Amino acid sequence: MNLFIDANLSPSLSAALNGYLEMQRDGTACHARFNNLGISGDTADVEWINILKSDAKKWFVISADLRIKRNPAEVKAWQGSGLVGVLVKPSFTKLLVEVQIAKLFMNLSNIKSALGAAHPGTFFELNANAKITKL
Repeated sequence: MNLFIDANLSPSLSAALNGYLEMQRDGTACHARFNNLGISGDTADVEWINILKSDAKKWFVISADLRIKRNPAEVKAWQGSGLVGVLVKPSFTKLLVEVQIAKLFMNLSNIKSALGAAHPGTFFELNANAKITKL
């Protein structure tokens, strides 16, 4: 499982997830500001969607940017990308980063199962308890 954490979430989230995934030999996690994909915190959403689409790895995206589902250009790029996304609710982002990390780890097996079974282009929502629901 390879996770791309959007720039609107803490780099600490991707660091914690990456450490775990690498130890389990189960994938990687990277942040929009810290990666080797040529993506920066200033990269437009349509551009990073296309970069992830072109990468050899299969990526899952975690973002707090709800515009991905509303902006016509981003919707079009997403639909053709084959990516699966998790949109975190504002209630989740208001939690302390340490609490976000703990809740994600407590529900990681459910999150991985949902993402692994999802069809390309699917979006999920993650609430303040890190419960994942298909949108």
